[in-house]
Amino acid sequence: QLYLGMFGCDTNTQYVDLIKDSALISPTSGMMETPLSEDTPLDNFVKLTEEHRRDRQRRLDAGDETAALTFSATPPAPQQPSKTPSSWSQGQQPSRQDQRSSWQRRGG
Repeated sequence: QLYLGMFGCDTNTQYVDLIKDSALISPTSGMMETPLSEDTPLDNFVKLTEEHRRDRQRRLDAGDETAALTFSATPPAPQQPSKTPSSWSQGQQPSRQDQRSSWQRRGG
């Protein structure tokens, strides 16, 4: 799943503006598409990235603070409830992984 906030964006349009050479929003379908062909060499992406990095650095040096990239930390993954031995006694069959973790917690 793509978290736009990680890239300092609130909308898909803002995100696509960051990667405008690699992706665009189709005016007909509204879907994200790439203007590049499927066989585009990976070194083209490296060249585009470096070109944009230099442009951002030039703008920062000129005092344009909007050129700075702002990334936030990765949001925490949703926690899955773990089965405990007490839930096993309620008739639920533990998986092999649950049995191993229970065994390891007991120091086995």
